[in-house]
Amino acid sequence: MNFILRTVVLCFLSINIFFNSALATIILPEPDCGIDAGDTCLIFDDFTVFSMSFLQNNLDGSLQPHAGDTYYIDSSPGKIKDDIVIISSPEASKNNTDIAATGIDDAFDTPSGAGGSDLFAMMAANEPTPDGWTGDNIQQTNSLLPNPDNLDIDGDGNNDGNLNGELSLWDITTENLINFLDGDDLLFFFNLNETGSNEGLDSGQDMLAWMRVYLTADNGDVLEFTLSGNNTDLAAQSQAQTAALDNILPGSDDEWAYVHGEICVNIDGAVLALTSCIIAGVDGFTVNQNLGSNSAAFGLWNSDLNAALYSGIYDVMTVDVRMSHIDNGYDQLFIRAGDVGGVLIPEPTSILLVLTAIGSLGWSRRKLY
Repeated sequence: MNFILRTVVLCFLSINIFFNSALATIILPEPDCGIDAGDTCLIFDDFTVFSMSFLQNNLDGSLQPHAGDTYYIDSSPGKIKDDIVIISSPEASKNNTDIAATGIDDAFDTPSGAGGSDLFAMMAANEPTPDGWTGDNIQQTNSLLPNPDNLDIDGDGNNDGNLNGELSLWDITTENLINFLDGDDLLFFFNLNETGSNEGLDSGQDMLAWMRVYLTADNGDVLEFTLSGNNTDLAAQSQAQTAALDNILPGSDDEWAYVHGEICVNIDGAVLALTSCIIAGVDGFTVNQNLGSNSAAFGLWNSDLNAALYSGIYDVMTVDVRMSHIDNGYDQLFIRAGDVGGVLIPEPTSILLVLTAIGSLGWSRRKLY
């Protein structure tokens, strides 16, 4: 009888491991950035960028993650309501008041149904604040938005003129953020939601992006971490600003990070080109990174940012996001706890544990009765 009891316990423990593996903290591999076989990421300035499609393809050859897959990060409406959302569009996805009663902004509204070379910068005269929090935006004066060509930077159809003075960014107290992460790594997830019929920047699957994260202490000390096209390994990872078209980055030498809707890989997982295999003219497999609004395409991480956050030195984290050549929308950026460099237990192993436990139970019953 004790044997049966132990087997039943094993069965339920195995089932628990299996189902909890699907609900556990997101595990991303140890960063080994490059385009060779076995590499897991690319470097965009200060940030390590993981492609969910690339990781899933290396895991099972599926070319992109689908519901239930290890690297499928469900971000459809309602699925990120428990995450910290920085930019989004559906109203239900923008409310961060469930994270904390004060000391956190709601998400900024991103364009939906954009077309062609539309631009977006999250800085605004009136930011979304759920509680009238006034202790934020410490870094806003260092992130003024240049607009010498009177570009329409918020997608409302009007030229916005030269934006001067203090503008609002997205902010959260580090106390709230640390409580949310609960000891796990700080991960940003980004949705690429462009038209899926063509390649290229306008009316295609590609776009340009830029992000800067600030950690600010009460004494004024500041750390900055930038995701951009500067300090990258490949020319295809970046694009310079073009006057009167997309020159809305802080400095004239700042470059956009080029976000590719498709990449080409070989059977060993090495990246052959940061575009489709057809466009590149090489023999390989095209991996789709343009996953739409329902599945996050990229995970963003910086180890120094993570360490500084947990140091206890800094009081506010501020995020500045800018995008250009948006031809669909809405795109999303949200924060979720994760584990970078953790050990991933393949799902078949968990299933085998369940089947083994159930099989043992059946065998013991036949033996005893």
